[in-house]
Amino acid sequence: MWSMGKIFDTPEVVRVYTRSYWNGALTNDDFQHMFEKDEKLLVRELLDLPRCSAERKINLVVHRIRLVKVHVCILGTLRGMTPYWFGKEKSRE
Repeated sequence: MWSMGKIFDTPEVVRVYTRSYWNGALTNDDFQHMFEKDEKLLVRELLDLPRCSAERKINLVVHRIRLVKVHVCILGTLRGMTPYWFGKEKSRE
């Protein structure tokens, strides 16, 4: 599990949920509280998934808009530095 940093390309630590898939009753009740807590966290995360997906899409659009703004500024500066008709050789120097 500790070498999964090469697989997942995110700075966050991957959350691992634990659960007992045994059909019968637990023989040792030491982990019952942890299983119940992880189940509640997993259900909450699954319910929040559409909201998180929308936020991720909005953040991606905002990131692309910022890149377009930078691109437009660079092209505007380059266009201002080059002449329209005359003096192309002087501007290249």
